[in-house]
Amino acid sequence: MSTEKSLQDILASIDELASRGKVSRSRAFGAWFAINFFGQDEDESLEAAASDGGNDQGIDIAFADINSEEIIVIQAYCPENLKKTTPKSKWDAVLSSIPFVREPSRLAKSGRPDLGELITNLRNDYPDYPFSIGLVSLGLKSQEILNSVEAHRDDSTNTDINYFAFTQENIISRYQNLVSSDRGVPEDTLNFIGPHIEDKGEYGRSWIGSVSASELQRLHEAHTDNLFAGNIRLFLGARKGGINEQIIKTAKERPGSFWALNNGITIVADTAHVIDDLDGQSALKLTRFSIVNGCQTTSSLVQSKASSDAKVLA
Repeated sequence: MSTEKSLQDILASIDELASRGKVSRSRAFGAWFAINFFGQDEDESLEAAASDGGNDQGIDIAFADINSEEIIVIQAYCPENLKKTTPKSKWDAVLSSIPFVREPSRLAKSGRPDLGELITNLRNDYPDYPFSIGLVSLGLKSQEILNSVEAHRDDSTNTDINYFAFTQENIISRYQNLVSSDRGVPEDTLNFIGPHIEDKGEYGRSWIGSVSASELQRLHEAHTDNLFAGNIRLFLGARKGGINEQIIKTAKERPGSFWALNNGITIVADTAHVIDDLDGQSALKLTRFSIVNGCQTTSSLVQSKASSDAKVLA
C-alpha cells in the first residue's frame, strides 16, 4: 500500500468518525488514534473527543491503556495542509498540559471541571499507572519536536511521565502494519443487484440492497476466512438435518426463493464509498471490512455452488 493511498484511507476513516460524532476532523483524529492503536472503545473515544469546551490545556483525549499499563494523554493535530511540517507550538501545547495533569484541580479552576474529573478518576482507578503524554500529528516530522521529546525523556526529574510524538510518517507506517496484520479484508468492491437504499443515524451510515450468490462466492474465493474476521464463529459445516444443510438444499433446489427464506448478511466496514450507478446496478468500495453476521449463509452458498439466481439481503 502506497504512502499516499494510506494517507487517503486514514483521512477517510477519520472523516467517518467526525461525521458520526459530530466533531471536527482534528478532534476525531484523536479518537481515531485511540481506537486503532490502543484498542479503545469507539463510542467512548468519540464521546471524549466531542467534549470540547475550550480551555482544554492541550488535552484532547485521555484514557487508560491496559496493555502498556499507562494513562495516555494526547494532543491531536490534523492540519489542512498535510505537506507542511508540524509546528513546534503543537508540542508546546503538550508541555503546557503537564501541570494540569499532575494537579487536575487546576483544570476545574480553568473552566474544565469535566477534564479535571476525568484525570482524577483515571489516577484513582489506576494508581500504579504512570502518565504517557504526547502529540499525534498528521503534519510532517519536525526535528525540533523530536529533539525536545528526547530531551524530556532524558530529563532525570521526569520520573512520573513518559513523552512521545508521532507525526505523519510514523502514523502511516503504523497504519500500514495494522492493515497488513489485522484480519479482515483491506479493500474490495461489493456489487449489488440493481439499486440500493441508504440510511444514516447515530450508528453511522448504512446501505441496503440485494447481493447475488455469485458475488459472495467471488469475495470468498478472493479472501477466504478473512471475509469473516468480525464473526464470532466460522462455518460450522452442514450437519445432517441441521440448519446449514437446509440452507444448502434451498440454494441448490430453489435458488430463486433463497432471498425470501434467508435473513441476509451484515457487513461492517471502516469506510464505504458509493460507486456511480452503471446500467441500473450499484456498488460500494469498502475498506477494512468483514461479514459480521451471515457466515453460515455465505459459506453455504459457496459450498452449494449456488447459481446467481440465489440472492440475499445485505
